[in-house]
Amino acid sequence: MSRAPDFAEIRPERPEDRAAIRALLTSAFASTAEADLVDALRAAGDLSLALVAGDETGLAGFVGLSRATLGGRPALALAPLAVAERRQFEGVGSRLVRAAIRDLEPRWSGAIVVLGDPLWYARFGFFPAPAVACRWAGPHMMALSVGEAASPLVGEMVYAPAFDAL
Repeated sequence: MSRAPDFAEIRPERPEDRAAIRALLTSAFASTAEADLVDALRAAGDLSLALVAGDETGLAGFVGLSRATLGGRPALALAPLAVAERRQFEGVGSRLVRAAIRDLEPRWSGAIVVLGDPLWYARFGFFPAPAVACRWAGPHMMALSVGEAASPLVGEMVYAPAFDAL
């Protein structure tokens, strides 16, 4: 039985990763919408944190967090999160989300909002955010307060303009 290669590192994206990130997102979502979103967020300077997981065969995963506001206060939108098909169900996505939160905690305070599976995101401290209003509001809207100053998780969520194309 062969073992999947370990991913060597989780690190910030580099300019030379961009084509591989685009290919990963297009493959993971079976369209270019998320890849176009990341390109537009990056071009506008709204991609606050972009991490990749790499293995010896290439990119294993990606997570992006972009500037937003929640109730008029700074927030981040966690989107997209993608894992290469060859590395699904191995914890790559979990490691990326944990690394992003760990990276943000010492240097940023505010809400992180994600549209995702409540059971999956609860393991990182996210919880349902019924008081968040946006066009995607509903049972899959999750939020987490990060940093020293707890941020109220209520109000209108305003995403970076690149999300308007979705």
